[in-house]
Amino acid sequence: AEGDMDEAALLLRAYRSTLPRLGYTLPIQGRDMRVTRRISAAFKDIPGGQLLGRTRDYTHRLLDFSLLDNGGASTRGQGHAETTVPPLEVHADDHRSDATVTADASDREG
Repeated sequence: AEGDMDEAALLLRAYRSTLPRLGYTLPIQGRDMRVTRRISAAFKDIPGGQLLGRTRDYTHRLLDFSLLDNGGASTRGQGHAETTVPPLEVHADDHRSDATVTADASDREG
């Protein structure tokens, strides 16, 4: 990659695609999933919005350092409340109804 980060990422992804799979899964309908995180990399804005959930990826963006000035009250042991997420639409369904995306074989079978 000769120091080029984009080229290095491309080479790493190409290499990773040649490795054997770690496991296999059965196809499921997205409507039947219990969603804890929903992030769209392909679309800027999706119906129902994005649901980031708990992850270390966004921790540095979500921390409120002004709370340190309040004496640093401990939140250890409080845990996180489970939230119920309503069923989400499959974003590609909107495009299928507009005829901008065609249905694949698995959509026609199920």
